[in-house]
Amino acid sequence: MPPRAGPVPRSINQLLFALGPYAAQLHKTGGTMPEFVNPKYADASKTKFKSPTRL
Repeated sequence: MPPRAGPVPRSINQLLFALGPYAAQLHKTGGTMPEFVNPKYADASKTKFKSPTRL
C-alpha cells in the first residue's frame, strides 16, 4: 500500500449492492477499479456529444 493511502477508499463514487464481491475485486486488483464513461449524446443518432464526457 502506498505510504499516504488509507486502509479504505475515501470516495468511491459507486452504488454498491453487495460489499463482498466489491471487496474481493479490490483485493484481486490491489485496490484499483477500472474507469467507466457515461457519455451524454446530443440526439438519438449518437454522433455528437451533448457536453464533454467526464471520466
